[in-house]
Amino acid sequence: MKVPLKKIGIFFIIQLSIFITSLLHNSKVTLMNYINITFYFASAFLLSALLIYVIHAGFFDIVTKGFTKAFSRNNEDIKLAEITPLSKLVAISQKALFIHGLLLFICMVVALILYYV
Repeated sequence: MKVPLKKIGIFFIIQLSIFITSLLHNSKVTLMNYINITFYFASAFLLSALLIYVIHAGFFDIVTKGFTKAFSRNNEDIKLAEITPLSKLVAISQKALFIHGLLLFICMVVALILYYV
């Protein structure tokens, strides 16, 4: 299995941003600070991936059509067929966010094991 250099580069950039955030927030890098900040980064990546997954699944398309029907009863100019669904507008893939969030979560768990052992 060949891992592209781009994915490894992005992972190291995320790790560097975790260390910079730790330095800016606490003015030192400790294992506990690394664990805490990695948890925040991993949570943000995983929650973003889940949000994009829900958008692609079409949940917000139904909500958008419902709100459009409810608020445009007096205006017949807006037709539901003309409105582009949100799932078609969002072209971001959730796969990369999920993979990087999972890798960060694994790094956090390994750091937690090292901290308590």
